Amino acid sequence: MIRLGIIGQPLPIISYLPSLDYLNEIKWTGFFSENMNGIDGTCPMMSTIANAEFLVSVSDALIISESKSEYFNLAIMALKHARHLFLPVTLLKTVAEANKLIKLASEANVMLKPYKSGIFPANFYSRFAFNGNIWLIEMHHFSKVTEGSVDKNLFTNLLHNLDFILGLTHSNVVGLKATGLNMISDGVDIINARIEFDNGCAATLTCNCAAIKDEHTGTIVLKDKIMQIDFIREDAVVWNVSRSDRIHETFTADTINFHRNNEFTEDFVSFITLLNERNRLFINAEDGFRAFFLTTKIMDKVNRTTVRSA
Repeated sequence: MIRLGIIGQPLPIISYLPSLDYLNEIKWTGFFSENMNGIDGTCPMMSTIANAEFLVSVSDALIISESKSEYFNLAIMALKHARHLFLPVTLLKTVAEANKLIKLASEANVMLKPYKSGIFPANFYSRFAFNGNIWLIEMHHFSKVTEGSVDKNLFTNLLHNLDFILGLTHSNVVGLKATGLNMISDGVDIINARIEFDNGCAATLTCNCAAIKDEHTGTIVLKDKIMQIDFIREDAVVWNVSRSDRIHETFTADTINFHRNNEFTEDFVSFITLLNERNRLFINAEDGFRAFFLTTKIMDKVNRTTVRSA
C-alpha cells in the first residue's frame, strides 16, 4: 500500500483518476495547500493537512498538483525526506532548479517523475508503428492573438511540442538552430527551430503567438508513409507510399480520428506501477526533463538572436 499525499488543490488530480484497480493500492494521506481559500472541503478520499512537513512525514510519495513557485521549496523538502515525487514539469523555471531536484532524488534513491498537461493524445505512440524509421517531423503551433491579451505561452507550447518530438525519435540531439521574431510585442512572438538527431532524423518546429487564428498541425515523414495530423480537429491522414509504375497507385490514404486522452492518467499509472515494483531500480530522473532542458536551450538561443521588427 502506497501512502500518497497531494501538495496543492486536490480536485484537479482526483478528477483525472478513474476508478481503476490500481487505486486500491493507494492510501490517500491528505493534502496541503498554501491557499486554503476556495477549496472544496468535501473532496472525496481527501483530508486537509495544515502543515506541509507533517504531510511529508506520513506519506511515501507526493503529487504536486499546481505549478506554483512556492511549491518548489516543498519539492526540495520532500526529496530531502526521501519521498518519491510526481510534479508538473511547468513548476520549474530554470535548468538549475531541475538539476537540483534530480541531484536530490539521486542521492535519496527515490523516483522523481514529471508529468505533462495532456496536450497530445496519451496513446498516440502506441497506436502507430513508427519503428524508429522517421525521417522528418514538422510541427506548427499557432496561437490566436486576442485584444487585450498579453499572455504568451511560447515556452509551454514549445515544451509540449518538443516532448512529443522526442517521444517519436528516441534519439540524441546532435544539432540545433533556433531564431525568434519580435513582431507585435516587446518580447519574442515567434520561434522557429530545427533539431537534428544522431539517427538522421530532422525536426522543424514553429511556435507563433502572433497568429490570426489557432492552428496546431504536424507532418511526420517515414520511409513508407506520410502522416498529416491536425491536433485541433483531432484527426490525421496517413498517405501510404508504395512503388508503382502508375502514379495513382503510388499513394493510398487512411483517415484516423483520435481524442486527446488524459495523459496525466497514463503518467500517473506509470508512477504508481514503478513504485509497486519494489525490486526495480528507479529510472534516471534526468530522462523526464529532456524536453524541458531542450526548450530552455532554445529559448536562451532565441533571446540572444531575436530579430526586432521595425
